[in-house]
Amino acid sequence: MIIILGIPGVGKTSVLNGLKDFKLVNYGTLMLEIASREYGISGRDQIRRLSIAKQKAVQKKVAGQLSQMSRVLLDTHCMIRTPSGYLPGLPYSLLKGLTVEALVLVIAKPEEIQTRRAKDAARERDNLSVDDIRAEIDMCLNYLAAYSTLAGVPAKVVMNNDGKLESAVAELKAVIAGVWQE
Repeated sequence: MIIILGIPGVGKTSVLNGLKDFKLVNYGTLMLEIASREYGISGRDQIRRLSIAKQKAVQKKVAGQLSQMSRVLLDTHCMIRTPSGYLPGLPYSLLKGLTVEALVLVIAKPEEIQTRRAKDAARERDNLSVDDIRAEIDMCLNYLAAYSTLAGVPAKVVMNNDGKLESAVAELKAVIAGVWQE
C-alpha cells in the first residue's frame, strides 16, 4: 500500500485522477460509509465534526478493512482539523496494522490552496487564512516524518502547484514505479 496524503484543497484527488492502472481506495469514502450508517451523517465534511471518540471508532473500523488490502493507493488526509485540534489521519493504531510501502505528501503553495478551497462549492471547506494553511502544511510535514519513522518506509513530498499537475502526476508515478518495480 502506498499512502497519498494531503490537506483539503491541495489537489490530491486531481493528482490521483492522473493515474491509470492502479487500484485507488479513498479513506474518506470508507469513513463516510461507516459514519453515515452508525451516526447518521450525510456528508464527508461532517465526519470531522463528530466527537473525537466517534472519529476514532470509525478509524478503527476502517483500519480493519484496510488491513485486508495490498498493492493499493490509499487517498487520505495527513491530519484532520477538528474543533478539538488536529487529529492524526494515520494514528499508530491504524498504521501498525497496514502493509505500508511508501508515504507521499502532496502539497502546494498556501495561497493556491486557499483559492482552491474557496472555489470548491461541492465541499464544506474551512475558510482559513494563508498563515493557517501554512501551519497546516507544516503540521503535515511533521506528521509525515512521524508516520515514515513508525512504518519504516520512505516518505516523499510532491508539489502540486497551479499549472504543474502533469509534473506532480509524473513525480507520483516515479515513486510508485520505484516501490512496485517487478
